[in-house]
Amino acid sequence: ADGTWLGALRAALDVVPVAAVVVDMTVAGVNMLYCNPGFERVTGYSKAESEGRNCRFLQGEGTEPGVVAAMIKALRKATELRVRVTNYRKDGTEFANDLTLIPVHDSEGTYR
Repeated sequence: ADGTWLGALRAALDVVPVAAVVVDMTVAGVNMLYCNPGFERVTGYSKAESEGRNCRFLQGEGTEPGVVAAMIKALRKATELRVRVTNYRKDGTEFANDLTLIPVHDSEGTYR
């Protein structure tokens, strides 16, 4: 790790067997700062294609609007959420994404 909160998260998430992303709520657009190898494996998108983008690029025709609304609400209120949402891989195939949103605060209490 490089001593930053993001570096510490990256180091931990690089080795977990599930897909994981990190966004910074203080940055406009809520774009991905990091995605792990599990994310690349599940979605078919590389780090270069994913980081810097909002996760909504995984949504498509079958993505449930009510679930997306619940995700937006949880992000805005910094509350934990577990949902299943229909997302789409790079090749266009859909998959059920068992998604967990967990708010993270840095050492100064800033919602990241």
